[in-house]
Amino acid sequence: MSRNALNPAGGRTDGFTLIEILVVLAIMGLIAGMIIMRGALHSTRADLDAAREAASGALRLARDDALLSGMPRTVLLLPDGHTLVASTTHGLSRFGLGRVSGAPTGWHGLLRPDGTALVPSLTLDEGGQSVSLSVDPLTGRVARR
Repeated sequence: MSRNALNPAGGRTDGFTLIEILVVLAIMGLIAGMIIMRGALHSTRADLDAAREAASGALRLARDDALLSGMPRTVLLLPDGHTLVASTTHGLSRFGLGRVSGAPTGWHGLLRPDGTALVPSLTLDEGGQSVSLSVDPLTGRVARR
């Protein structure tokens, strides 16, 4: 049986019609639009964990530097609420907290060379979730809650 016998009009039966291609392009456009409208995918928990690690790093750096240098060190939260600064013998070290908020403006802590610390607890919030950091006043040890 010849191909033309199956298609009496004698046209080609290979490929896609213009309508089929346009329908596929429209569906792909709708999917791309939904992805773009959703925005960047991120996890609130991952943001909080990253901010907690940054804050812990700032506190530990200041504590270690106070012990090694024999000079007290401070850690403070900048007015933007998203950056911790630790003073060290090499200058200031910045630690970004990302989009996480909730830390009080003017928060600061003092870490002494004998290992003691005057650091209020630090609570970071985002999306209804929160994490807290505390520093043991006698040992200067950073604890995550």
